[in-house]
Amino acid sequence: MALSVVHDKYILVRNLALLCMIGNLLYFIFPFPAIVWRLTFVVLSLCCVYKDMLYYGLDKIERSILIFVILNLVYFFVSYLWIEPSTTVIGNTLYALLSFILFSFLGKRGLLTDRFVTIASIVLVTVSIPSFYNAQQIALSKVFYRDSTTVNSSVLFLMLLPFLFVVKNKMISLFIFCVCLFFLIFGAKRGNIVAAVIPSILYVWVLLRESRRSFIKIILLIIAIIAISYWLKDLVLSNEYLLKRIDSTLEGDSSGRDVIYDSTWNLWYNSNSLINILFGFGYDGTVTFSPTHHYAHNDWLEIIVNFGLLGILCYVWIFITIFKTILKIKLVSRKYILESIVCIWILKTLFSMGYTEESMALMAIPFGFIYSGIQSKSN
Repeated sequence: MALSVVHDKYILVRNLALLCMIGNLLYFIFPFPAIVWRLTFVVLSLCCVYKDMLYYGLDKIERSILIFVILNLVYFFVSYLWIEPSTTVIGNTLYALLSFILFSFLGKRGLLTDRFVTIASIVLVTVSIPSFYNAQQIALSKVFYRDSTTVNSSVLFLMLLPFLFVVKNKMISLFIFCVCLFFLIFGAKRGNIVAAVIPSILYVWVLLRESRRSFIKIILLIIAIIAISYWLKDLVLSNEYLLKRIDSTLEGDSSGRDVIYDSTWNLWYNSNSLINILFGFGYDGTVTFSPTHHYAHNDWLEIIVNFGLLGILCYVWIFITIFKTILKIKLVSRKYILESIVCIWILKTLFSMGYTEESMALMAIPFGFIYSGIQSKSN
């Protein structure tokens, strides 16, 4: 009876966490601010961090993520001594990173079942569509003289790609794949499109690999891939705004990122203070102290200015532990999940921002699925 009650309690936690993610995506339809959903999600995550440490003990990936989260929190509060850091950024960081430990804990308890992950993928893809269009309207309202603009929320569909390796039903996974590709192209965010390339190729490879024993399946799959490829080509060619952005990129237009990168790097590299070199300028140091007063749009530059070499070491350790885990995973299907997640994460660190992107939490559900089957010590 006691075990059943505990099991039901964590099912409630799992469902409430998913509800918070849905509410956060659809925040604009509720009469209260989005922070209600985010704060509830973070509290749930912190509770699961404690329970994970108590029942299982954090593995290397979880520990490295938690250490980096603690680093962010310490710097956030200490930085109030000389600047006023952004509460939105620290909130996004907690929401994004703690979600990985939340869902890994639920995975260890066997609660991320095939059925739950399939339902979650369908629901999250569905609610991401109105979230995308809401963000598009907000973006267009700021540039009222245009009929097209970059929609940053296309990142939602980038973060949903790892679900492709978890959902067992191939028709559903193909549907999710097509929806994600459509909105990635429609959103015209170049960094998101580039970051989607490797997971997409990996997904097609997995489909071919799983169908190799059936000649009919291989033929049908090849036809589907060709049809999707032609469809994508038409989508790209019909998107004049995206084509203009591609042309501008080829001509060397970086949307001002080259200036931001140079000024951010020079701020840290040319510092005469050993303290700044080792420990950075404090939370939101890029916005406060760089000449452009912008976020770096690059995780590594953001971290080295804010947290110095200490922050870089902590962040690098996350990826080292992920790569080590990939080498140790025996189940090929779970290896693909983690490979897709780390590819997206690393490319986001280069072209935009990764750890401060709250939509990273969407990848935490497939990440947690990797831990499925680990038994609780309490059992």
